Amino acid sequence: MPNKPLINNFLMFLILSLFTSSFFIPPALSMGEKTFNTRHKKTEEPDDFSKFHIPVINSSTAYKLWNGKKAVFVDALPPEHYYAQHIPGAINLPASDPETNWHKFLDVKKDDIIIAYGASKKSDAGKTVAKYLKYKGYTQVYYYKQGLKTWIYHLLPTETQEQQ
Repeated sequence: MPNKPLINNFLMFLILSLFTSSFFIPPALSMGEKTFNTRHKKTEEPDDFSKFHIPVINSSTAYKLWNGKKAVFVDALPPEHYYAQHIPGAINLPASDPETNWHKFLDVKKDDIIIAYGASKKSDAGKTVAKYLKYKGYTQVYYYKQGLKTWIYHLLPTETQEQQ
């Protein structure tokens, strides 16, 4: 009898692979402009936004922090992708409009470890949100560049959520 969770994870990986092409990923932050380039609205950025350096962490480190409940994970994908599948406990702050779910982030302390991620290493959504969080004053922000696709590939836990 086939392993049902393994098959489900593989199917979700295939579905995410199809739906997270660069067409669906919010455009990356353009460092030469004074705004976030988003599909929904433009948010003013400070003149020194590009100065924020965001350290990159790998899957092993991300998993250890998640498993030890030592970090807050931030999913930078659009809500429909977040509801379909995300790292358990992750907060959805879409790169296209991080203010959308900002109310869910109010309990996060400025010195908490925060790990932002997007769909894959081809997506800059996680990095965009990580820079936004640095701008908002959070001090320990990291970027899980490999993203949700790699998390799923390694058969790490995910969850779904009904759309609100």
